[in-house]
Amino acid sequence: MNLPPFLKECLGKLSRMKNSEIVLSVVIIAVILILALPGFIGGAKQPVNNEPNDSATGNVQVQEDLERRLMLILSKIEGAGAVEVMITYESSKEVVPAFNTDSQTSRSQDTTSNGQTRKVETINEQTTLVTISQQGN
Repeated sequence: MNLPPFLKECLGKLSRMKNSEIVLSVVIIAVILILALPGFIGGAKQPVNNEPNDSATGNVQVQEDLERRLMLILSKIEGAGAVEVMITYESSKEVVPAFNTDSQTSRSQDTTSNGQTRKVETINEQTTLVTISQQGN
């Protein structure tokens, strides 16, 4: 059989691997496929829900859907047995910087005894950094 060199190299590496390494490789590839190609796994596309959805409820639904799909794929691996999957997400606080600006402008005009006019404009601006912290999920 005339195979390209890349494929020959991959098959050589595969023949030297242990069964546990092969299963681990298949699991990693399956997870990558689930995350990269969500439209191809799970059959026909589900109708789009245009109803307003609470952010937390939507996130829970996406998490449960990913868990279910990953569980189905992993359970198809020979020798895997019963499979349970739990996906957790990590988030942190969000810091939103804002500025409170106070500005005062003072203008004065003086006329001297020889008829010259002098205009003075003073601008006093004070900016204070204000932060509003909001706890993440």
